[in-house]
Amino acid sequence: MVRKSRAVGGEAVDPSQKARILAEQISEVMNCTAFAFVVLLPIGIVMAVWWWRRRWQWQPTAAASSPPSANPKPCEAPILSDEVSRRYEVLGFDGLTEAERVWVAVEELQMDVNNGGFDQYYFNSSGDTAWFAPTALRTIGADKTASIVEKANAMFGPEGPPKDREQSQEALERLRGDDDAVLFAALDDEFFKYPDDVEELLRSYLRREGLLK
Repeated sequence: MVRKSRAVGGEAVDPSQKARILAEQISEVMNCTAFAFVVLLPIGIVMAVWWWRRRWQWQPTAAASSPPSANPKPCEAPILSDEVSRRYEVLGFDGLTEAERVWVAVEELQMDVNNGGFDQYYFNSSGDTAWFAPTALRTIGADKTASIVEKANAMFGPEGPPKDREQSQEALERLRGDDDAVLFAALDDEFFKYPDDVEELLRSYLRREGLLK
């Protein structure tokens, strides 16, 4: 197309042929446009649909530093309402009601451990409520899962993981040592066996508390 444009603008081409060359050039442009619509547009539509479907699926808030040791069950716990999320952001965890704290602690535990194991849970902001997670789980009746989290917390010592995130991450780094892949492997496996139906227990609790219809 570039060569033909130059030819039409030059003097080497017979003036009687310039119209034909210009018509061929326009035809090529139209063919290229048609090709884009016929081939590339459907591809773009497929990619857009794929992206939309992924957009509405749950996604992790941060990458895990090591993958889980088993294929976890997709987290189906009720997602935090916008109102509770705003209150959590403004008031902090201690500013929430008891039921809201249970909601936050259980949901964040579920999302991060199901996505990247306990290692991700403690590294991310979800681990800020790890100290309360066993209490929250026992409140909804998930005693077996609470015991697993208690054992994971105990890896940090009698006091559990620090509440300060930076200190918690530093403690996690010390625990990892040279081989972080096996640190929580056994506990990840226990968690992924789902000894309690945490999602349904949480939903039932939230319904009783009037936070979920």
